[in-house]
Amino acid sequence: HVMRVLSETPDWNDDLANVLRAGLKDDDPFVRRAAAETLIARPDGRFIDDLFLLQARTASDDVHALHTIKIALR
Repeated sequence: HVMRVLSETPDWNDDLANVLRAGLKDDDPFVRRAAAETLIARPDGRFIDDLFLLQARTASDDVHALHTIKIALR
C-alpha cells in the first residue's frame, strides 16, 4: 500500500525516493510490481538503473511484472 500512496504523493523528498527504491528491491514480488507501477504514474529518471536491475532479476515467467517494468522504462 505504501507504493500506491507514493504514486499519489505530489513531491518526493530523498526519504520517499529511498522508500520507493527499497520497494523495487523488496523480497515480495507484489511490492516490487507496485513500486514499478508507481514509476508508471510518476516517471523519474533517478530510477532507471533500479528498473533495469529489477528487470534482470525478475523471473521470466512473471510476464505481468516484466510488462509493468517495460512500461515504467518507456
